[in-house]
Amino acid sequence: MNGPRFIRFAELPAGLAALTATARGMEEGRFSRASAEAFGELARATRLAGRIQEVRSCISISPDTPAGPDDADCRFVAGYLFGHDLRTGQGAGERPAVTMHGSLAWLPLASGRYAVFGHQGPQDTLAQAWREVFDTALPAMGLQARAAPLDLMVDDRRDTPAQALRTEIWVPV
Repeated sequence: MNGPRFIRFAELPAGLAALTATARGMEEGRFSRASAEAFGELARATRLAGRIQEVRSCISISPDTPAGPDDADCRFVAGYLFGHDLRTGQGAGERPAVTMHGSLAWLPLASGRYAVFGHQGPQDTLAQAWREVFDTALPAMGLQARAAPLDLMVDDRRDTPAQALRTEIWVPV
């Protein structure tokens, strides 16, 4: 795994929202169980609605600062964007009909400028990458985050070896 590297600045248009599912709990500094739970709920609902083929971006957000490596209340938010590809900036965001139940919700994404950093390696190493971005990269660039970052999954972990997984860290600045 290499440290995160700055890729580009990107603009998120106003009005984008992600269909999200939320789970809680970190174990040994990882969201493995919470991630599986949240993405499982999201995928089931999207497949049942017949909308899985319309997903253009798969994201996650960790909005809480963990109280420690085994923080049972720390939230993990899994999200799908429909009709808009974050990497290319193409497409209008959509909100297809999906039966809302459990923790499903539409989460508006902060519009405006984002600093985008690349990370390669297992997703459970993202916490270290976030620390490097917030503690070193942003201050060196003279930037400050205005909200929690979101992670854009570039590769599908079901068919990509963990060491080769690419994730983009999008920090609203």
